[in-house]
Amino acid sequence: MTPDSHELHPLTIIRFTPQDEQGEVRVVMEDDLGRELVIPVGACGALAMNFALRRLRIDRPLTHELLLTLADYLEARVDHLVIDDLSKGVYYARLVLQTPTGPISLDCRPSDGLAVVLRAETPFYATNAILEGDSAEE
Repeated sequence: MTPDSHELHPLTIIRFTPQDEQGEVRVVMEDDLGRELVIPVGACGALAMNFALRRLRIDRPLTHELLLTLADYLEARVDHLVIDDLSKGVYYARLVLQTPTGPISLDCRPSDGLAVVLRAETPFYATNAILEGDSAEE
């Protein structure tokens, strides 16, 4: 990996692909340099992201809304998400929260992290290595 492989690039969701035979939807994102990142997610994850993007609310809180309520109760706030690893075809991400005692970084699935940051209206990023396809894919 090059020294700038950990450099972060902001992402924007540009579209969702239709659900395939396995029930997966692909989230197509683009970075600040126009590079695309496509991540497969389950239909429920895609729905949660879509609800957040459209600012739709339902009568009872979804899991991702519950997490935001819990963070608020604990005086933490969602800061950002970083999609930072790919291993055996599986993407990995870190959800970063700011707490009264400092930042914490939580391992999460990109789909869950995206649903949370979209609801929180905070940024999400990918590392240069992920965007250039030269992560440590095994």
